[in-house]
Amino acid sequence: MPSNPRESRSKSGTKTPKAMTRSRSGKIKAAPLAGAAPVRFADIQNLLDALAPPSDTNINGAPHKRFWRNAPTNTRDGFVNFDTSNWGQDGRLVTPGHPETSNLYLALAGQTPFDGSAQSQMPDVDADPLATLAGQEQLATVATWITNGAPA
Repeated sequence: MPSNPRESRSKSGTKTPKAMTRSRSGKIKAAPLAGAAPVRFADIQNLLDALAPPSDTNINGAPHKRFWRNAPTNTRDGFVNFDTSNWGQDGRLVTPGHPETSNLYLALAGQTPFDGSAQSQMPDVDADPLATLAGQEQLATVATWITNGAPA
């Protein structure tokens, strides 16, 4: 049995995706999704493609466009270690093991500072008619990938 009751591991020891909810204290809580396979970087790229389908439009002058398909962030290491300071938010895009401090997760979930207080939630559905906000299952997938160390 896992040491953390909110953590589910397969027989191989890999953590599986979880449905994400918030407790009254604001902490991220998780429940395993049945039959889930390990999440990889390619899965995250495909998830982001689904949320913000490829186009030639530079939405509202966004500095990054669909960055997950362009160098240097089209590789796992480039993506995870990307410094988002020049996008208006200090820090790395992903902090492996910690979705609650990863700019990617915060932006997709619409959590501070991506709640409109400093930055918009991503993708910007008001500016991009093709974009859709992440649902709970998509957020759980991203959180699981980050929690598992953001594997390639």
